[in-house]
This record gives sequence, C-alpha cells and structure tokens, in this order.
Amino acid sequence: MIVNSQAVLIGNRTALATRPAVMAATEQLLEFIEAYMNAHGKYMIFANMRGETLDEVAHLVLGQPDLGGLQWPTISPLGTQAHHGNWWSVSIVVSHSRLYPAIQQFRTIGGSGVVVTPVSYIFEERPERCRRLLSIVQGVQP
Repeated sequence: MIVNSQAVLIGNRTALATRPAVMAATEQLLEFIEAYMNAHGKYMIFANMRGETLDEVAHLVLGQPDLGGLQWPTISPLGTQAHHGNWWSVSIVVSHSRLYPAIQQFRTIGGSGVVVTPVSYIFEERPERCRRLLSIVQGVQP
C-alpha cells in the first residue's frame, strides 16, 4: 500500500546554467505542471445576464458568496441586436465543491444559459517553482 508519494524533477545545474535551451525547456515543463496542478478540480462557469450597466451586473455578481472567481469575475457585453436589451457574459472559475452553489447563485440573480467546463490549466504570473529553480541555478538559496 502506498501511503505517500511525490514526483521529483532532477536536473543538471551546470546544464541549466550554461544552456539557455535546457533552462527554457525546464521552465516550460515546470509552468505546465504548476498550471495543471492549479487547475485540478476547478471549473469555468459562463452565464448570460441582463443588466443596464456593467456596474449593475458587477454589483449583482459580487453580492453572491461564490461568484468572485479567481480574482474577480470577467464581465463583458454580449453582441446583441438593439431590441434584445442589454446582455452581459459573466465568467468565473470555481472549485468543484462550490460548483452547484455558484450555479444556483447565478440563477438567483437572473443568470441564464449557464455553461460549465473543466479547466485544464491555470497559469499564474510567475510560478513559485520557476522562481526557486532560477535561484538554485544562480547559486542563491530561496
């Protein structure tokens, strides 16, 4: 029976420091691993909402506990014909445990056409593992 396990990436410090292509490939690999791990159990929700202004829609969305997204929701106008009113697309990322509550909250504030898709990768600004790798290769302990 396996109780604990972990993956380890082993590299050659000299090759990483002296061969830019090796360092670039290693950083890319780390970025994808990190992004995949960040996305595990996360879902993207898209919902359509009526509203007169972006501020009105943002107020409705941000008034719900599970609709904040990773940082904030993305709210964009939909390309509708004039006689169809003001429609907005709202997209957020939520964890699996908050998926159904978030869908219900969208419905509560008038969301419709809710689409859910699994997230494959979430790329952050600069992954911690890449920063640590660079520090180690440069001889500076993180």
